[in-house]
Amino acid sequence: MSKEKEPTKKKAAKAPKVKSFKMVKAAAPTQAEMDAEAIMKAFKELQVNEFVKYLRSPWRIMWHNFLAGVFRGLGMIVGLTVVFAILIWILAGLVDFPVIGQYFNDLKIMLEQFSEIEAPR
Repeated sequence: MSKEKEPTKKKAAKAPKVKSFKMVKAAAPTQAEMDAEAIMKAFKELQVNEFVKYLRSPWRIMWHNFLAGVFRGLGMIVGLTVVFAILIWILAGLVDFPVIGQYFNDLKIMLEQFSEIEAPR
């Protein structure tokens, strides 16, 4: 064992002796480094890494598009229901007009007759 320790002592003896250490000032960042830092900060704020993960996952994209389609369909149904309810309410008020009221009354009677007809099976 003593033979193994001897070479390390010789290497330590051969090492140059340092008298003092100089303080090295950090170099001022270059414009490219500042630009790269600003870009990295912007990427973190915009969560670009999350967007890239999203783009690399086709199942996640399909799931999001499916949910968006479901909610668009529900919104369309609710919206059309409200629009038709308002339209029927307005038409019901127009039946009482003297000239065009007769046409709306005839339309109302035709719609009632059509709704009474049984649909073919």
